[in-house]
Amino acid sequence: MCGKNNTKKINRDTVVLLQSLIVLLGAPFFLFIDSPWITPYCPYGQDVTNIIMVFIYSWFLFVARGRLYWIILLMTISSLFAEAIGSLLLTLYQYRLKNIPMYIPLGHAVIYATVYHVCRQPLIWKHHKAVEKLLAKVIFVIVFMSLFVLNDVGGFITYIIFLIIFRQRTQPIFYLTMFVMVYYIELCGTVCSTWAWYVVVGNHPSYPTIGYTPSGMAGLYILIDLTSNSIYYYLQRIKKYLNTLGLNFKLGNRAQLMEPT
Repeated sequence: MCGKNNTKKINRDTVVLLQSLIVLLGAPFFLFIDSPWITPYCPYGQDVTNIIMVFIYSWFLFVARGRLYWIILLMTISSLFAEAIGSLLLTLYQYRLKNIPMYIPLGHAVIYATVYHVCRQPLIWKHHKAVEKLLAKVIFVIVFMSLFVLNDVGGFITYIIFLIIFRQRTQPIFYLTMFVMVYYIELCGTVCSTWAWYVVVGNHPSYPTIGYTPSGMAGLYILIDLTSNSIYYYLQRIKKYLNTLGLNFKLGNRAQLMEPT
């Protein structure tokens, strides 16, 4: 029995590692499919990416266990609202077809799950202190090079937001990895022109200047993470409270039945 459980764990760990590698290595090619560069050859690029993401998302959801499963679902919903506000309402950025592609909110959840899995890899966790120091230095270089070379003031502001929230977190490696991951995805998306920020589109000339690829967008992404985790936390508290009420109700009924008449 123990051998079977160990085999299942090894198989699941292998699947999780495979998922992470597919996302990390496949992101540039995935976003390129929905870029204007490929439109003359494949006008249905966004439909293709949507279908691919549905399969990837379903795969991640199928493999996820416990808390991660629910966070993936909550992250999808939170991301959809965040995208509607950021892209359609505030017009901070714009997707190629001026819509919100289906793969975007699903992709946010996949990014979260990927970072979660990467940080839990035995090799990463064994050397997590060294990894944290390295990532912090890499992030510092990215942000300040973007600020002084590309005049990325907006990216620097969101980096400050990230630092404020980061100081209150108990798992530094997760949020540092998330920052680098979000920057990587932003770099892929903006280079492929799959989406563009307001400085490129020409919106909001009075807003702080930002780079072609804003460096600190993880500061905004982390707000979605906090929202999803907060919703999960309060749902768990409500569930616990309702369970307590149900237990008290059952105990009360049992006591009444046992009372002598």
